[in-house]
Amino acid sequence: MAGGQKFSKIDLAQAYLQMKVRQEDREILTLNTHLGLYQPIRLMYGVASAPAIFQREISHILADIPGVSVFLDYVKITGPDDETHLYRLEQVLHRLDEYGMRVNISKCEFYADQIEYCGFIINKDGIKKMKAKVDAIQNMPRPQDRDQLPLVVATDASPYGVGAILSHLYPDGTEKPIQYALQTLNKTQQKYMQVDKEAYAIIFGVKKIYQYLYGRRFILVTDNKPVSQIFSPDKGLPALSAVRMQHYALFLESLDYEIRYRPSKDNANADAMSRLPVQDEDNKNCIEVADVIELNQIETLPVTVDELAESMKNDSTVRNLLQGLKVGRVVDGRDRFGVDQAEFSIQQGCILKGIRVYIPPKLRKRVLDELHTGHFGVSRMKSLARSYCWWERVDKDIEELAKNCVNCAGVRKNPVKVPPHCWERPSEPFQRIYVNYAGPLLGHYFLVIIDAFTKWPEVKVTRDMTTDTTVDCLREYFATYGVPTVMVSDRGVQFTSHQFQAFLKANNVVHKMGAPYHPATNGQAERFVQTFKDKLKALKCERKDILLELSKILMAYRRTVHPATGKSPSMLVFGRQIRSRLDLIIPKCAEQEQLRGEEPNVRCFDVGDKVAARVFLSTSKWRFGTITEKLGKLHYAVELDDGRVWKRHIDQLRSVPIQTVPDSEPDISVERNRNTHHTEKSPVHVTPCFTQPLNEESSGQPALVSSEESISSNAEIYESPPNSEVETGPGPRRSTRARKPPNRLNL
Repeated sequence: MAGGQKFSKIDLAQAYLQMKVRQEDREILTLNTHLGLYQPIRLMYGVASAPAIFQREISHILADIPGVSVFLDYVKITGPDDETHLYRLEQVLHRLDEYGMRVNISKCEFYADQIEYCGFIINKDGIKKMKAKVDAIQNMPRPQDRDQLPLVVATDASPYGVGAILSHLYPDGTEKPIQYALQTLNKTQQKYMQVDKEAYAIIFGVKKIYQYLYGRRFILVTDNKPVSQIFSPDKGLPALSAVRMQHYALFLESLDYEIRYRPSKDNANADAMSRLPVQDEDNKNCIEVADVIELNQIETLPVTVDELAESMKNDSTVRNLLQGLKVGRVVDGRDRFGVDQAEFSIQQGCILKGIRVYIPPKLRKRVLDELHTGHFGVSRMKSLARSYCWWERVDKDIEELAKNCVNCAGVRKNPVKVPPHCWERPSEPFQRIYVNYAGPLLGHYFLVIIDAFTKWPEVKVTRDMTTDTTVDCLREYFATYGVPTVMVSDRGVQFTSHQFQAFLKANNVVHKMGAPYHPATNGQAERFVQTFKDKLKALKCERKDILLELSKILMAYRRTVHPATGKSPSMLVFGRQIRSRLDLIIPKCAEQEQLRGEEPNVRCFDVGDKVAARVFLSTSKWRFGTITEKLGKLHYAVELDDGRVWKRHIDQLRSVPIQTVPDSEPDISVERNRNTHHTEKSPVHVTPCFTQPLNEESSGQPALVSSEESISSNAEIYESPPNSEVETGPGPRRSTRARKPPNRLNL
């Protein structure tokens, strides 16, 4: 500004609001109001970083124009001569127009000899302080007594003015004043309660010296104890405080301060400023935001302000409270409904509790009818009432209105569900079972049966869910696990039919069914149906694999520990865990493998012992041979004298003398295996043959050989090629009919 002859000042209209907020940043600035959430699209006042952001942007816009100084929304232009001044001014206006900036023409000055800027006057001679800023101190009347001498940094309010002093606190405890501020209250503010005036004095003082306080910790001093409690940063603001108090407290939340209470006699400095104010023309028509909100709250009700004020005058229950609020006197607790008086305020003769208007008894019926417009429930009516109106029994009156409304009763929702009722725990397995059908799924129906004691599941796959099918499945279930005492099911037609009831009656089974459309009564079966369906879907089961996948699901469920019992269903049913493929991974100790259970002293043979082996397919009962190998504890490999090797049990062997007569009579087994070629001592599996023996007993009846005997004698035979030199007797008589090879099942 140095060297300038003429000066111009441009005021940018609404400063921060000219800057748009990016879409991704709007969520950060969301405002929570009683009408909902709002996301500002422009930079709002009160954002901590807004001044720095706006200063950086406006400085960048006008950075390359000489003779221009910018501080927030004020732009100053000067020049050494008129031509240069006008050229720079034109550049500034063109640049602002280019960036879409708007100016407040009423606050702009062009081509002036001097301009006022931030409390200073700027002209060609330099910068000096504005006279109006120091007149309040210079014209202040001389103090008449010691009580009017300033002592500490404080704010105070009188019936007609407010004052504030900012002082520097020195280490020795003394304060040196830095700045003074005072203001005359307008007619509306003079009607405030005293506590509201004291609160307004704090807000006025902080706003006047905001540049000194923001970002630094400071001390607020007041001579009103309720205000020191309401604005204490260590205590929360009461939820139902008056709107004005909430508005002031919200402003102070952005500052770092400590509030102290001092008696009025020690607060004389601020008291002097409040009692000796100068006339302030700018504050005469000032309207506070809190006043606008309270008036809007009253005007939204279905009664007028005049009706409310007139009814309150005639309401004996609030007469003392109304008078006390007008004169700033604390009334008795019973006259204010036992509520802290700080929550009440007065506006145009109407009492407000917070932001809610007190409704006299005469007008409550009209307000309740308005709240019940649309026939909403109790919760919505209470929520709406808490935003507009209040009286002592407002919640009970709303509940009575909603309860007695015939139209609302016809469309009311179901009552709140009672806590789940637990069934009586059964005393033994399969005493009470739960039955339900699932399906159709993959072309099948599934009868699900759950035991209440063991949680053992059983699923029967059926083609339909008729009564006959159900009875057949349950009859099979009863035959396997026994007849239960109680059966629980839903009200399906297959369970309510006469045939099914007769079946249960014949088995003395008590049938219990839940109410229609209340599946929770049969909850165990319903829950397993859901589990069963989910597992089939998870396995992506196809129709052809339904039985296979069902077996896997049941095996896993029966082996898994159930959370209700702490044991698996199989453990509760059988007293042990059923075996699965997972048991194969558990190694067994040697002691478990050696436990046989047979007698310790048994007859035995050693390798090389001569024995007689039992013959089952010959006329002779014994063949002689030698023990060649011990196959376990009870089985032996015997090499006959003719070279063949047989496997025999200890019960089919007996000791013989070492010298034995060679066998002279062949048996059928020799003839049968004469044309068979085997490797020496290779095991051959002979398929059991259930045919009639070729020889007959002396009784003339055929001697039938049982299948078990045939299997035991021919199941495992170790044979060697027969000795061709062995003499054989005449063979048995053979039938001449043609024989076909047996059609054996290949397993």
